Amino acid sequence: MMRPSCIMIKYPSIESLRHVVAELQYRHGSDLPTIDFKGTVKLHGTNAGVGLGPDGLWTQSRSRIITQDSDNAGFAKFVVAHHKQFFSLLMELRDGGSTDDEGKICVYGEWCGKGIQKGVAISEVPPTFVVFGAKSLHWLPLDVITEHVVALKDDRIRSIGEFETYNISINFNDETQLQETSRTLQQMTDLVAAQCPVGQAMGVKGHGEGIVWIGS
Repeated sequence: MMRPSCIMIKYPSIESLRHVVAELQYRHGSDLPTIDFKGTVKLHGTNAGVGLGPDGLWTQSRSRIITQDSDNAGFAKFVVAHHKQFFSLLMELRDGGSTDDEGKICVYGEWCGKGIQKGVAISEVPPTFVVFGAKSLHWLPLDVITEHVVALKDDRIRSIGEFETYNISINFNDETQLQETSRTLQQMTDLVAAQCPVGQAMGVKGHGEGIVWIGS
């Protein structure tokens, strides 16, 4: 099932607000847009993905294809044990979105829980894969991903959209509002750091890591 010869589809890096502003200035000059952002809880684990292509499923870390013989915190082994669920999820998501000529699709998430990382609330839950993105030819909406993940009815495969989310609109052309927004974002991050909403929803109290924002 796991084929090391598969070409992995890397998940993009996450940038800071400062880098987002610099990129917008490069693209738009002085006339910067107003953008709506959706925030989800950032989890402290290890980045992982499961892909489906013509040769079947593959598993990956942030930087490489992984297998049971060359694993990353036991994730490839977990996918083998949950092959049916992952195959069903990827087929459903692929059928609902456009794909390239090979019909490839990949779901991305955080592999987190006991034995993977330490020091945060979710370190106390059973190892769980929390999906936060999926891409075929295009990125799929989080609500679509969440609907299909929930339909699996598997407590070890979750969607970040099942937990608390946040919304904010940023006018990048208003320097005063931008400074106020930066302070607001920090306050929101501090609240998550003090008590992880995902951990709390899963019955565990403790620290969180922050919030990831995606613009629409």
